[in-house]
Amino acid sequence: MRYAICFTPPMGDLLSAAAASWLGRSVYSGEAVELPSIAGLAVSEMAFYTAVPRRFGFHAMIMAPFRLRPDMDEAQLLKAMMLFTSGETPFQIERLEVARLSQCWGADARGAQPVDASARRPSPAGARPLSRSAE
Repeated sequence: MRYAICFTPPMGDLLSAAAASWLGRSVYSGEAVELPSIAGLAVSEMAFYTAVPRRFGFHAMIMAPFRLRPDMDEAQLLKAMMLFTSGETPFQIERLEVARLSQCWGADARGAQPVDASARRPSPAGARPLSRSAE
């Protein structure tokens, strides 16, 4: 089985609501959401161009799909992720720009700053890196 590590804004976040509108689907409920009206672009065109992103939902890829090492299982991955994220400092993104990122379009963050740099905690002891498999 392959895994990927992604970020999705919380359900009540304004970015989640905007993304649901852009893609025509709520990532949380799976329900269809009415696409916005954009001058010069038919709803059918918007549906065509958002078909693939709508399937995967709005997210930020942190780590591309990978396979676990043979000695790891999903429970260990989840535990490692919980340990890692509990040691990270929240940050604010002042500005997002739509940009071409390699072979796809995405939101390029500018001005990401720690909320409180003094709150930075050390990485949790015992966390082991996960291996990536070549596909």
